[in-house]
Amino acid sequence: MNNLYLLTSIFSLTTLIQSLKWLWLWQKKDYRLDKMRDYLSLPESRPIVFDYWFKLRLISLFYLTFEFLFKLQLDWLNYFFAGLWIVEIGVFGIKLLMRKNLLIPNFTPKASIIFAVKIIGIIIIIASGIAQNNLHNTLLMYTLDLLLIPFTIAGSILLILPIDYITKKRLFTKAKNHRNSLKNLNVVAISGAFGKTTTKEILTHVLEQKFMVESTRKNQNTDISCARRTTEILPDTQYFVCEVGAINVGDGDKTCAIIQPQTAIITGLNEQHFGLFGSMENIIKAETESLAHLHKNDLVIVNWSSELCHQIVFPDGLRVIKCGIDIEADYVATKIHFDGKITTFDLTTPSVKTQLTTNLFSKGAIQNILHTIAFVLENNLYILDELQPLLTNLSSPDGRLEVYQRDFGQIIFNQYNNYDGIINILDFAKTNKNLVIYLDDIAELGSKSEEIHKKLAVELASIQPAKIILLGRNFSKVIEKELLKRQLAPESILKWDGQNTSEIQKLVAEFTTKNTSNKGKSTVLLLGYLSKNFLD
Repeated sequence: MNNLYLLTSIFSLTTLIQSLKWLWLWQKKDYRLDKMRDYLSLPESRPIVFDYWFKLRLISLFYLTFEFLFKLQLDWLNYFFAGLWIVEIGVFGIKLLMRKNLLIPNFTPKASIIFAVKIIGIIIIIASGIAQNNLHNTLLMYTLDLLLIPFTIAGSILLILPIDYITKKRLFTKAKNHRNSLKNLNVVAISGAFGKTTTKEILTHVLEQKFMVESTRKNQNTDISCARRTTEILPDTQYFVCEVGAINVGDGDKTCAIIQPQTAIITGLNEQHFGLFGSMENIIKAETESLAHLHKNDLVIVNWSSELCHQIVFPDGLRVIKCGIDIEADYVATKIHFDGKITTFDLTTPSVKTQLTTNLFSKGAIQNILHTIAFVLENNLYILDELQPLLTNLSSPDGRLEVYQRDFGQIIFNQYNNYDGIINILDFAKTNKNLVIYLDDIAELGSKSEEIHKKLAVELASIQPAKIILLGRNFSKVIEKELLKRQLAPESILKWDGQNTSEIQKLVAEFTTKNTSNKGKSTVLLLGYLSKNFLD
């Protein structure tokens, strides 16, 4: 009996560790089955989902089942398999002390409820195991439960869906009622596959110089976060700039039903989140749902440089303003030049042509600035002379086009990978022959993944970077193959495997300091989430 209690104690700790890991993973995927399904289809999921603990448990389950069926009594093997759990607990404890690679969720109210439901399930399993008073049978049952944790956590999420639905409905009702009470509030809904957060930050910065303005925080753009932010709007607020995100058709509709926008800005469309939407038609539909909530003569500002935006069907009676770079549109930027510190560009509007400067760079940033210029000029909120000083004091949102000056040149960090965003950055960096690129995968492209990464590789090969470090866990091989096919030198390509970090750091350090003639003339691009590991 003592051995049974010891086994139960070890099982309790092991199952808690595994439950935390799977709850972390579901939380990372917003508790959405479509996001989880997309993640599980990628190679990067295998080391987490099918780690060595899972494989060892699977082996032990086969043996224990065999032992149960044929009534064998090999106690030393049973103790061996139980001992593996102790090793697993020890490894977790070491990582906890070192604060290294811990897959632990943020205990929000929702995560706490899901975890509590799982703990109830664990208690039931433990009670059943002790009641049997059979070491072998209990070990078999505990092992099976550990293997089923992904499903039991998913079941816990399903169990709280009614609570989740009621909570969300109450929040939406509260947000709608509060929005209805704000009679003089002007709401701008910003949607699109890319550029939403930067456009929101630029527009907010410009408007708040004259008006009482509130906006959604960081890149929090789900229907829930937008509703929660709506409830916090103060009565004297004049403008609410709301970033409207969507990963399913209907997401934007839910948000806009709450915020009731009078202006829609569509920042651009591409294959981003194709793996979740399933088709380009769904992407266009989802990212333009704000249009259905506008009224006659309401303003729509659209990125006309984005070819997919030409497929948008605009409802009759709306004021559609097209913005673009080097194309025919209402607001056009041409002759864009970045000198390492400031960007100059020629602006043409329906009424004037002038030259402007900004401290931001990349065609994407200029496109986002055009959205702001169009909004304030079309609403007669500013004149161009007032705008110019504001445009030279802009800041990029965290993780987006952060520039760091160093002796060897500059580091440009962009955490959120998007095909159009990467191309815009490369467009500015391509003239620099001393170019090092750290590149992570572009996520959630679904069946378009290989096609888009090949297309990206073609663009990379065309600028001939001195070094390119492939960080992606899913499509590095696809990119590498295409780069070699395009005659990029093999010695210019490195793949990060998690073990060669110091080797890559040393190589890049040598490259950026190899001779004095390169000082101040090199650029290091860090593109994607994993690239921040190398930022320092």
